[in-house]
Amino acid sequence: MLFRSAVKNIRNCLAKCHINVRDFIVSSYASGLASLTDDEKEIGVTCLDIGAGNTSIAIFSEGYPIYFDSIPVGGLHITKDIALGLSVSQPFAERLKVIYGSAVSTDSDDLDRIDLADENEAASISNKAITKAELTAIIKPRVEEILEMAKANLEKSGLYGAAGNKVVITGGSSQLQGIKEITSYIFNKHVRVAKPQELQGIPESAKGAAFSTAVGMLIHAAKNKEVADSKTIFNPMDIVNSNKKTSGKSNWVVEWFKKNF
Repeated sequence: MLFRSAVKNIRNCLAKCHINVRDFIVSSYASGLASLTDDEKEIGVTCLDIGAGNTSIAIFSEGYPIYFDSIPVGGLHITKDIALGLSVSQPFAERLKVIYGSAVSTDSDDLDRIDLADENEAASISNKAITKAELTAIIKPRVEEILEMAKANLEKSGLYGAAGNKVVITGGSSQLQGIKEITSYIFNKHVRVAKPQELQGIPESAKGAAFSTAVGMLIHAAKNKEVADSKTIFNPMDIVNSNKKTSGKSNWVVEWFKKNF
């Protein structure tokens, strides 16, 4: 009932923006379409998309998806842990995670210093520098929790064996240093970190692992016969070309935002 209510709310919100919904798909399925190879889907594979607020899970076997799930923990929780542990703002914590973050420790971590005296943060930080080991000590437990929760759900499903001997991880937090190694250790399987396959018209900024679900949705739409026959597949460049041709009438964008937001 809660799911149906959420779907209805999404439809209503988009309808107010004059956008019709053609189809709904599970996010983990979309991520699998974008990041898995045909061989992986045939042999058996687990796809983990570690997003911001949750981690979605999908199992593919014999070319088909056989299991979907999600856990309400993701990269945003890692960022919040850093912000709380170091008493810094969330944007600054996200920056530390992206630039210096790691899920595994190395011998040199105690020697590597990370400067916290950013011009926007200096006033609120008592310690001006930390070691990389201290940052890893904050990140690693949360990453382990995410992966162990995912593994536990897979084992409860009874399909852990059908998932083969490989795990593919994608999503924004899959770019964290050392996540491949720690995933391999926890699952005791081969691990590959994946970005979505390239599609014509997708800008360079949208080719990262964080866009696997979005790219998978486009792939799903392209494979849908009804969409293909109607030739309504979205091409991002259509907007650019349209704007070039109607530059004198581009004010409709402003009017649309005024009416809908």
